Amino acid sequence: MARTSPQSGLAPAGLSDDDLRGEMGRSFRRQAPLNAAVIVPVALMVGAIMWRSAPHLGVVAWVGTHLALATLLVLRWLQVRSARRAARPQKLATDAATAHGRASDRFWVRHFGVLSSVVSGLTWGSTTLFLPYASPLQEMMLIIVVSAMAAGATTTLASIPAAANAFVLMCILPFAVFFALQSDMEYMGLAMMALVMAGAMIVATRLVHRMVRAELAAQLENRRLLDQLANARGEWLDISQTTEAFALFDGSSALVLWNENLGRALSLPASTLQRGVHYRTLLEAAAQPLQMDDADNIDPAVWIDTMLHQGDAQNDPITTRLDNGRWLRSHARRTSNGSLVVVHADITAVKRAEEALFEREAELRQASKLEAVGKLAGGVAHDFNNILTVIIGYAQLLEAQNATSPAALEAAQQISRAADRAASLTRQLLAFSRKQALQPKVVDLNDIIRDMDKLLRRLVPQTIALEVTLAPQACFVRVDPHQMEQVVVNLAINGCDAMPGGGRLGIETQIVAAAAGREVVMRITDSGVGMDTTTQERAFEPFFTTKQPGQGTGLGLASVYGFVRQSDGDIRVVSAPGQGSEFAIYLRCAEPAGVRLPGTDVTLAPTPEQATILVVDDEAALRSLVAETLARDGYHVIQADGGAAALKAAGEFSAHIDLLLTDVAMPDMTGWVLAAQFKNERPRTRQLFMSGYAGNVDRPGEWADVALLAKPFTPEALLGQVRNALIS
Repeated sequence: MARTSPQSGLAPAGLSDDDLRGEMGRSFRRQAPLNAAVIVPVALMVGAIMWRSAPHLGVVAWVGTHLALATLLVLRWLQVRSARRAARPQKLATDAATAHGRASDRFWVRHFGVLSSVVSGLTWGSTTLFLPYASPLQEMMLIIVVSAMAAGATTTLASIPAAANAFVLMCILPFAVFFALQSDMEYMGLAMMALVMAGAMIVATRLVHRMVRAELAAQLENRRLLDQLANARGEWLDISQTTEAFALFDGSSALVLWNENLGRALSLPASTLQRGVHYRTLLEAAAQPLQMDDADNIDPAVWIDTMLHQGDAQNDPITTRLDNGRWLRSHARRTSNGSLVVVHADITAVKRAEEALFEREAELRQASKLEAVGKLAGGVAHDFNNILTVIIGYAQLLEAQNATSPAALEAAQQISRAADRAASLTRQLLAFSRKQALQPKVVDLNDIIRDMDKLLRRLVPQTIALEVTLAPQACFVRVDPHQMEQVVVNLAINGCDAMPGGGRLGIETQIVAAAAGREVVMRITDSGVGMDTTTQERAFEPFFTTKQPGQGTGLGLASVYGFVRQSDGDIRVVSAPGQGSEFAIYLRCAEPAGVRLPGTDVTLAPTPEQATILVVDDEAALRSLVAETLARDGYHVIQADGGAAALKAAGEFSAHIDLLLTDVAMPDMTGWVLAAQFKNERPRTRQLFMSGYAGNVDRPGEWADVALLAKPFTPEALLGQVRNALIS
């Protein structure tokens, strides 16, 4: 078994013998100036006594040795002290600097302290050489001084017992030897007394050293505990100032330490947060959980048990949504002594950002879906409008030809009425797909709603209270006024349908600030049955309706959505089951001075004789109808089924062409491109466009002021637009 030094048992837990040796070295070093201050005057006094008995160079050398030793002690002390002071302002208390300081302190213990004590002890012991020349009184004085120096060494050098023992032996043994050699019983007694005194001093040195060592160990332990307290206080300050909620529980899950954020995070009353309160009690008093991780509507007891046992294994953090509206991410760990450390991080802001991002992604997916459906609806409506134009045109020709036959006239009128209803359906599809031909102008939205007051009050049942609140200032927006009226009607009817038992229908306008400037907001609210989230997501889809079969087409809100988006606006819906609905339309504010864009109003004008018109359309039946209608009115007509055919026909026709009447959407070339090329070759030729879905926003800038004939159109509308184009 390894032997243990008895001194090592004095070191408290966490302290090594090297630490104690270093501290004892520092103690010896700090006493160096005091030892030097004692050595110098005593050495001078003893030297004076010996000089009177034997004045020779030996006395001078003896005194000089003491002075040199004292000077060496002071110089060494000053050297270490200056080195430590130089390192302090530069904050050189690194591991290397600390290690160097400890090595220096050990040097005082193992080398310099012992060596200097041996030299000093031999010097004092060498005074026996002067005893033969001294008188009895002087001899007694020398013995007393040397004994006192040896006795003092047991205290002043007790921090380094080897140095103290060496000093005592070097001082006393020469006197014991001198007395023993005198062949006198009295001197022999003095020799024995000197040896006993040396042994007693060595034992005393041992005892004093133990006390000094224990005191130094206590000082080191106190210093270590103070450092730990300072570090713990710093850590606690960091914990108390953190934004996270922190709690420390002992092995029995009783609260030991916490910060203020714990009460805020869990909505705990101040009276609950007390030392010794069990973790379960805190959780029971906390805000109740509504959701934990991916589980909704959880049992609070399950949540509490999960939180209590979270630290028993390396579990993942628990994410909880509380009924106070906050989101927490909880971490818990057991320490080596069984304590439970719990940290609740408030992630409400992160969750809200995630929810906002999810909503934006859902809106983007919904917008993409509606855009895809809109493109399909626009394409179908375009082709359908070509067919309807033919149906309407020939139906009106049949009406004119069979005016004297009631049965045939009634059949033709039935065809016209059915075609008109179909045309209305395609207009709604085009409105949803944002490809209807609009006639926007700057209007006051308040004026539109005022003009519709009587119409709305006829539409709204008597069981529903209509409340109209208009902004005090004019709300100028750039929209198609007729389509805007249809939007108000559609939303009002939709609100009334949601209140079969009666309620309140509100229409409100106001001007609000937005990132891109001021906007006009029109809100139409009802106190009806409301909509759930699923219904809101599909509210603007075409053909989606919550009404009974045969009671709605499902295109009302779809056309509203398309018109608002085509008018560079936005529409939002807020609703909940049993809490009614609110539809808010946002449109940019416009300057009061508006410019009316060309429309499809019929304007009769004189027809120039012998005018030549080039009709271009890829739909053969529609092209034939247009050509026949124009020919009946006296025009010379050239037909072409596309852009390339039109350019070829124009090249083969040497006479002047008065008007280019072309469809916008054709497979080989758009009407805009054809008109541009035609204008380069025949700059005097006028242009008139027709299309089933080309709105004004699709026009190139150079054709912004050219008339557009929207399909389906009647023969009268066709002739009126042609005449206007020829005389413009």
